Amino acid sequence: VLDDKELRPSQIDLYADKIGDLFIIFSNADPIVKHHFCEQDVLKLIFRQLDRLSKTRTSVFSKLLKAIKTLSNLSTTLDHLQRAGAIKTLVPLMGEESFSVVCAL
Repeated sequence: VLDDKELRPSQIDLYADKIGDLFIIFSNADPIVKHHFCEQDVLKLIFRQLDRLSKTRTSVFSKLLKAIKTLSNLSTTLDHLQRAGAIKTLVPLMGEESFSVVCAL
């Protein structure tokens, strides 16, 4: 949806923010939802998008980081996050200016 050429930029931003909101809702849901949210395909997709979003859509980037943080608070999800490449993805992003700006919010 975010790369669709038929949508206006304002529509893309609106949908991107709504998707970010859904990720926050899912990360705060009951354990069954969190379990499905932590499937490798879902997490890998999120981690692949983080680098691009850190440069273009910082509000969505911030929401995804909040969702990941919420998931990392559960011991049952840590293994899933590790296997999906959370450390490999997040550590390089920590050095970017957009990361420090988002973390300051």
